[in-house]
Amino acid sequence: LFGIGSEESRNQLLAYYPALLDESISEKLTMMPEGISLRNECPMFADGPLYSILFEEDKEFYLERSFRNNPLLLTVGRLDPAKGQVKLLKAWGNSGLWNSFNLVIVGGDLKHPSRIETDEFEEIRKYVRENKELHGKFCHLPAMNNDEIRCFENSISRVKTTPWPPTYVAPSFKEEFGIAILEAMAAGFVAIAPKRGGVKSYIRDGYNGFLIDTTDEVSIEKELRRLLIDARPSARRMKMIAENGSKTVYRRFSISIVAKQFSSLYTS
Repeated sequence: LFGIGSEESRNQLLAYYPALLDESISEKLTMMPEGISLRNECPMFADGPLYSILFEEDKEFYLERSFRNNPLLLTVGRLDPAKGQVKLLKAWGNSGLWNSFNLVIVGGDLKHPSRIETDEFEEIRKYVRENKELHGKFCHLPAMNNDEIRCFENSISRVKTTPWPPTYVAPSFKEEFGIAILEAMAAGFVAIAPKRGGVKSYIRDGYNGFLIDTTDEVSIEKELRRLLIDARPSARRMKMIAENGSKTVYRRFSISIVAKQFSSLYTS
């Protein structure tokens, strides 16, 4: 039996499949992590041209170049209430983080949105229009394929406009494992992710990332304010956390390492 997730996720699996509590069955269960490709995703973009799409003025929401030296918060995912992009937007705006951090949301079909995406777009538009001070510090980009996302994240990390490393925020209610979070960590982002779910199996709070309560926009606002404003973290400390996060991914979740583990068990 294979359980997808690290060993720390075993108890969560047992909660959903009580038959696994039978000792004769549980002894057959092996937990296996997921892995990600760590090849150079975009060598042709080494100088960061993808980063420049943040400042293209033909979009409804884009970053103004006068704010390019602000640290950047990024979230990537399908545009859906479960992923919490609107909650993050409001938490960022209400907390005052917009004074010093830019926010970038990637997700959704901007040209042919689904009904759910349309509702989310309207929430985003309504909030930003009602808060004029956010203009130029918030950018919304359409969904990209995985290679484009990886390239985009690497491009952001390579452009050193601020001493702070970029920050990836996953505002979803929970993440089963969080492949997108691992990919951002591999690219050099500081990861801020939900306490619920499987992320806590590889993020140690305050060491290689942060775990927060993502119940609603109020809790996200409180947690982001605590971490990024009240704690007054130095750029040096944030860089250290980003480096620890990247090392975690390369040492434990490279697809080549994970594939060898699966192969070994299959052939046994």
